[in-house]
Amino acid sequence: MIFGRTTRRHLGLIEQYVAAKHRLHVRDPEFGWANKSCVNRLPSWLMSAKNREDVLCVIDQIKRERATARD
Repeated sequence: MIFGRTTRRHLGLIEQYVAAKHRLHVRDPEFGWANKSCVNRLPSWLMSAKNREDVLCVIDQIKRERATARD
């Protein structure tokens, strides 16, 4: 499971990235095209527009489950 050990912060970052309709890739002036972001390491099916709604639903479900577990 991709999201099993994900922190709240990382889950939010993944949610923002998946929800974005347009993702800009900017070349770093010092390092060039770097592949160091955690979102760059996500599986392609997870970032695919055709899976966007399903992935966002799963993320929302995980967030609700974690909120319930804290109560």
